[in-house]
Amino acid sequence: MDLSSRHKWPALSVACLIATGIAAGQYLPFRFSPPACILLLALPVAIIPALLRMRRRSTDLAASFVAMLICALLGVVLVQQRAGGEDREIFAAEGRTVVVIGQVVQPPDPGGGKIRLQIRSRWLLRDSLTTPFSATLLVVIIPPKTSAPVSAFTYGMTLALRGTLERPRDSRNPGEFSPRQYYTANGIEGLMTVRAPDQVLVLQSVGGWWFLREVVFPLRRSILAGIDATVAGEEGELLKGLLIGERGGMSPLTRRAFMDSGVAHILAVSGSNVAVVAGALVFVLGVCRFPRRFVVLPVALGLLLYMWLTGSQPPVVRATIMAMTVLAGRMFRMRAHPLNSSGIAALVMFALEPRQLFDIGFQLSFGAVLSIIVLYPRLNAPISRLSHRLWYGRVAVAMLRLAAISVAATVGTLPLTALSFGRVSLIGIAANMIIVPVSGVCVVLGMVTASAAPLCTAVAAAYGTMNEILLTATLRVAEWCAAVPFATVDAMRFRPVYILPFYAFLFVLCSAGRPGQFRHALVAFFLALNATVFAPEGRAYQRERGILRVSVVDVGQGDAVLLECPAGETILVDAGPGPREQGRETPLVPFLKRRGVERIDLLVLTHAHDDHAGALPDVFSSFDVRRIIWNGSIPGTPSYAPLRSMLLSHRNQVHVRAGSLIRDISLMRLYILAPPAVAAGGSGSPADNLNRSSVVMKVVFADASLLLTGDAEENEEIPLVDSYADLLRADILKVGHHGGKAGTSDSFLNAVQPSWAVLSVGRHNTFGHPSDAVLHRLALHDIAVARTDRDGAVIFETDGNSWSRVLWQ
Repeated sequence: MDLSSRHKWPALSVACLIATGIAAGQYLPFRFSPPACILLLALPVAIIPALLRMRRRSTDLAASFVAMLICALLGVVLVQQRAGGEDREIFAAEGRTVVVIGQVVQPPDPGGGKIRLQIRSRWLLRDSLTTPFSATLLVVIIPPKTSAPVSAFTYGMTLALRGTLERPRDSRNPGEFSPRQYYTANGIEGLMTVRAPDQVLVLQSVGGWWFLREVVFPLRRSILAGIDATVAGEEGELLKGLLIGERGGMSPLTRRAFMDSGVAHILAVSGSNVAVVAGALVFVLGVCRFPRRFVVLPVALGLLLYMWLTGSQPPVVRATIMAMTVLAGRMFRMRAHPLNSSGIAALVMFALEPRQLFDIGFQLSFGAVLSIIVLYPRLNAPISRLSHRLWYGRVAVAMLRLAAISVAATVGTLPLTALSFGRVSLIGIAANMIIVPVSGVCVVLGMVTASAAPLCTAVAAAYGTMNEILLTATLRVAEWCAAVPFATVDAMRFRPVYILPFYAFLFVLCSAGRPGQFRHALVAFFLALNATVFAPEGRAYQRERGILRVSVVDVGQGDAVLLECPAGETILVDAGPGPREQGRETPLVPFLKRRGVERIDLLVLTHAHDDHAGALPDVFSSFDVRRIIWNGSIPGTPSYAPLRSMLLSHRNQVHVRAGSLIRDISLMRLYILAPPAVAAGGSGSPADNLNRSSVVMKVVFADASLLLTGDAEENEEIPLVDSYADLLRADILKVGHHGGKAGTSDSFLNAVQPSWAVLSVGRHNTFGHPSDAVLHRLALHDIAVARTDRDGAVIFETDGNSWSRVLWQ
């Protein structure tokens, strides 16, 4: 395929220009009003009469530039007009109890013990006022702990829901996944939490589009029920993901295995399924002697039905539009260029929701298909020259072509995978060669099982048993590949700017043998390389000598504080809670890796509660921990035995007490102010007394100071005030026990006199942290407050004289 023949794929060129405009419009610091948008698009059009009076060559060049400008401006207008007044309404009502009236637009998902609904709101009732409110909301209904029956909610119902509204939160820590970007890319403007099902009133039981209500969603429920009846356990959950994209019941361990083995893309329904559905429909219609010239319409309708069954996920939407483009071309006896088909698919999806550009599913889907279209012919050319007259030669050639497809898709999406998931699979190419064909067979068998279930249970069970064997093999292969040493490499420090030289280098390779195009590719590559070299280091990756950087990491309901010292040492104070489920990852370790941490020179454990020590096993397995200081107090209960063994077996662990001074950190002094000697060292201390023996540490760098208090409460604060008085003074206070009401007394604040107070607290925690009384006391003392539940990671820097806050979002 000749990449220079742009006239063959104008739709892709237009889509790329509009995508550029969408990206620019999303991140512009200002928004254009509707009249300004009209004027913006009208200005380039006004230049056209002047172009007509120019010389032909100049006219062509200028016309091309104007067309490019119009496409880019159209992208800006599209994305900016999507961000309307609903965001302002949600912001105004955030955190307050409101009533929303709206219609269910997606079938409920009962995963995780909660009921999740998507509704399209119509009215908002707040402060006795009813206002029109048009927004798509994701509603989470928390069922009661009792076994009382919960009303069934279905598509099309009109509901009145009483609960709290909020905007999706942004990244919790620098470089982390952004839920807000994910939700907005999928058309969800806000989140609503309903604390009990009795806060939901059904106003109308029937509504919505009849086809979805009577055909699509009942058929989806029937398919899921058929899978549950024929394929059990994790295999059944995998089949739901392969067949219709329902993966809520899959365990985190399975997801992690598929990610580490480089085949996570098959957990979501793949665009290749569309080809399977189209092939099956063509085969059935052929068997039924359906006239070939009339095949296009029923196949197109079948693909649309399948797209709705899968919830219109980006890969399926993209593949459906491309397939329908090919079918339309055949109807009119025209050959559709695959790059042009991709461009048409992107343009249609941008028209429906331009913010899909920022969805990783959209990016990976188009990245993979474009990579296969562009790179596979070049990889296949030498394979096609191999001799394959004998059967084993043909098998070898087929395997090499399968590997070439895997290589093309993997290479083309490599930077997207590194940026989104923070790791790159080295074994993915081999794993894809096995798992992708097998999963394709599983999809076919799943379709046959779903079709046979209403007609003959025995036939459906037989096909289901065959499928279960293949699904089990798929799971085992993914687990074996993930367990291979060095199956993945860490890519936490991969920066977005690295994407430019990567794709520019691919452009150079694809241009080999075309001198003119090769020169342009080399220029593009060197420009991208220069942009990467001279681009300013992002705050998420930057480390400076002579600067103390303090990061209160957002680990949810817990504590973890990273100190990056002026001379380069790294101190970690607590590690936050461990993962709730095996296979999940805590946010601390990725944060440390993105910061370039390779070792932890000093680990300070304030006390042994899980919200401070739960992630220590992950820290120990990921980093070289040189030294540990802790209070030596840990309960004797069996649940604390692994932590006790890990701490006591460390080669350099020290029990500290009040009055200790840590001297071996260059340019800094670390004062241990608590616990006193009588409180430290009790290995049999009950768990509820651990807060009272928290390590309290003051950090001093030149004239700048920081006080870290663990979970200290008033009964530990009083001795501190009595013993140290002026020594407690600090510029920044990490508030004790997450702002609980039993601490942060007036006398303590009078002694510390901080300018900033930082609260490390989980969003929507069940402990009522931070206490309103503590927030009131901080306000009375005129102390600025930063909170991880609202601000994400709270980061400060100092040169030893004054502190500055790093606003990274």
